[in-house]
Amino acid sequence: MAQTFQIAQQNREPRIVSHLPTNLILLLHSLTIRLIAQLRINRADLAQKTLTQMQKLDDENCLTGLASVWLSLYKSGTPA
Repeated sequence: MAQTFQIAQQNREPRIVSHLPTNLILLLHSLTIRLIAQLRINRADLAQKTLTQMQKLDDENCLTGLASVWLSLYKSGTPA
């Protein structure tokens, strides 16, 4: 039984987590954290600039979409 498990693990191919380079992923993560911090200090103008930077890097990324929703909710005044 243990040998079967080892063979199965050895034949497993590495999975591709993302199609983006690692440095771009880290940059989007840091920009997301910056946007959250800017919203926490009530600076929606700076958060909008950060979101624009994120959209220029990758408009279809999940973090970019979430950041857009967070900014829209903040501007609409809807409590989260």
